[in-house]
Amino acid sequence: MLFVLRRRRKFAEGLVRRWLPLALALGLLAESAPADDLELSYDLYSRDKQLTVWVDLSPFADASTVARLEDGIDVLLECQASLSVPRRFFGDKLAARKTTTRRLSYRSVTEEFLVTDLQGQDETTLSFASLASLFQHFKDSIEIVLAPLDSLKARERYVLTLDITTISLTDLNLGPTEASRDESESPLRFLFRQFLDITDYGRSEYSTRSRPFSLDEIEPEP
Repeated sequence: MLFVLRRRRKFAEGLVRRWLPLALALGLLAESAPADDLELSYDLYSRDKQLTVWVDLSPFADASTVARLEDGIDVLLECQASLSVPRRFFGDKLAARKTTTRRLSYRSVTEEFLVTDLQGQDETTLSFASLASLFQHFKDSIEIVLAPLDSLKARERYVLTLDITTISLTDLNLGPTEASRDESESPLRFLFRQFLDITDYGRSEYSTRSRPFSLDEIEPEP
């Protein structure tokens, strides 16, 4: 299946207006421009009686990501899959939700790309000797096991929502699991963090939603 990921935009205009002089002085607004829509492939299938999502994340291994990695800035890539039952009233009913998170790094001495699975029990790190091998890994190997098929109601119709977030892990734009808890943090650093939260600087968020489908349409792993 082919879907288009739409960039999610959050903008608190009044607050940003107050921060605008600081933003211009630091040149921080350049990266906050909306990105183009992305076309990705995904599939839903059953494996060992589990509903599994495969998603092609290779478009995120692009030139801008590589440039950040080579500049010493790690990149966090999070993909959240939500399965829900659409309702006409009161919103969708969530049936299952799982997230996979990868941290991308670059080792300049050996010219290797590193990918750490932050959702795994042992946080396994894979190394790739070339951008081509990293691209192929993101194209073929990202899967999310959503739920046992027997835990889902066969007569219901479901929708799949994919939310993908990329975060440049600079000192002031840390990932959610690495946010500073230092109570002695300087007021200026705290203000920078507030600015980043308001503008989503260094973060890109994409979301897509499938058409309604039934479990009868789910086929075994190809």
